[in-house]
Amino acid sequence: MNCLIDKTEQKTFHVFPKKALFNKPIKTPESSAVADMHLCYNPITGHISSHLDSKMEKSELLKTIYTEIYDSYAPAGLSGLQKQFSEFVSKWLLSNLPKKSRILEIGCHDGFMLNEFQQYGHTCVGVEPSPYGKYAVEKYGLDVKNEFFTEGMFEANTFDVVILRHVVEHVPDPVAFVKSATKVLKNGGMAYIEVPNSQWSLENFYFPEFHVDHISYFTMNSLTKLLMLAGLNKIIHKEAFNAYMKFPFLMSLSIKEENSKFEDILDSNFFMNFSVNETINNFSTNFLKYIQSLNGLKSKNKIAVWGSGSIGTQFAIDGNFGLENVVYIDPNKISQGLKLSVTGHIINSPEILKEYNPEILLIASGWEHDSVIQSRQFISKDTKVLTFNNLLEGKI
Repeated sequence: MNCLIDKTEQKTFHVFPKKALFNKPIKTPESSAVADMHLCYNPITGHISSHLDSKMEKSELLKTIYTEIYDSYAPAGLSGLQKQFSEFVSKWLLSNLPKKSRILEIGCHDGFMLNEFQQYGHTCVGVEPSPYGKYAVEKYGLDVKNEFFTEGMFEANTFDVVILRHVVEHVPDPVAFVKSATKVLKNGGMAYIEVPNSQWSLENFYFPEFHVDHISYFTMNSLTKLLMLAGLNKIIHKEAFNAYMKFPFLMSLSIKEENSKFEDILDSNFFMNFSVNETINNFSTNFLKYIQSLNGLKSKNKIAVWGSGSIGTQFAIDGNFGLENVVYIDPNKISQGLKLSVTGHIINSPEILKEYNPEILLIASGWEHDSVIQSRQFISKDTKVLTFNNLLEGKI
């Protein structure tokens, strides 16, 4: 398989079997909607790339995930912590922007951040292929195109800022995509890019972060390489940080300056490769430990799983959870009554835990700490609460 940054051929170091093709609760599940997922690492770019053994082309798969299947559930806004972080990022960006900037956010979700800029007098345009795009128009009155971004959608050299938050990891060709997205920037315009820090997920064997919605898995080195190849010549700021999820993020703010050289020295991968190579050597062994722990849970009489997104969906598949011995919980009301996309487990309100009284409550959420605290009011003191690390360590 090829590295998605420099297109060179790289060796697969791990294959995830039966990854769910859709990671949201839906009305009508499909048991066959799975595919094997291959991972490779490029020591030159520092990038982790994935490939699916799927009959569908990537473009067709993306269309199915973000438009057709999304129509089977109701969109919801950001969580409280996400809103706080979005407000923090928007205030930081506002401090770097000239007045009355023209801003384009690709993958604007429900329009929350764009609305922040709009209130300060900036001209805001968004692109969002899922039903959240319509939500942004209806709630905030934003100018949002409810479709996939394509080159030529906007006139070149007409925007002061382009924002790509948790978008680039979803596209089949990240370099070409960022090049297309930043063609709309004026000379001297800025690009803000935010992606998951997948080096952390790799080195901590955090398997839930590797799901089919994400095609690319970035390290700081591969993000820097992306900026260089995409023509974002001057890096103002780049940083790795924790925000609102269990796994951390990477960010960069760059300037597009025509006819200038790339100013940031590409970080050497020498020390990073030592760490990553050690991780890769133990990746499949630790995955087997995780699988064995999940399957060991089935010996318990009563199990409940808190969370019905990508983590909870994959737990059901990897652990071969039957419908009769595992109850799924989600505090998000729009998910309740729907089913897991592959196994068909019905999503229940947390209130059911009081009557069900499970022996084990397995936390399946990127908001792991918050979920543990939130769940306490619904379970007895005798219920054992497990997180992903407990599975990895075999402490079940």
